[in-house]
Amino acid sequence: MPRTAVRPLHVDRIGAKTTGIIAQTIVMVAMALAWILGLKQFSHTMILGIALGVAGASFAVALPQAGRWYPPNMQGLFMGLAGAGNVGVVIDATLAPRLAAVYGWQAVFGPPSSPCSSWRSSTLSFPRRPRSR
Repeated sequence: MPRTAVRPLHVDRIGAKTTGIIAQTIVMVAMALAWILGLKQFSHTMILGIALGVAGASFAVALPQAGRWYPPNMQGLFMGLAGAGNVGVVIDATLAPRLAAVYGWQAVFGPPSSPCSSWRSSTLSFPRRPRSR
């Protein structure tokens, strides 16, 4: 991947929390637009796929964010719990086809907006920086 494609993120400069908030915002805006406006062309679907890929890549933000809050002897446990957050993929794969069958495919993008909004609000409110040990 070219350096210029990665350079704008500057994760080390802006920090894990800010990177996570930016990633959450990108995903939430993409899902809201897909829900409200629909995906009328194949290119719209591809753009949504790229935006949702940001959600998968943001997993790398969760691990350092979770790990630094705990003492070294507990970090493995809490990083494992952060990794368990991938259960959302399983839930999505199970529920999305049922939601689409009952309410239409666009309804798949609406229900996740509530937990996404709640999570983003809590990320903005909490954790600041861990105390130094």
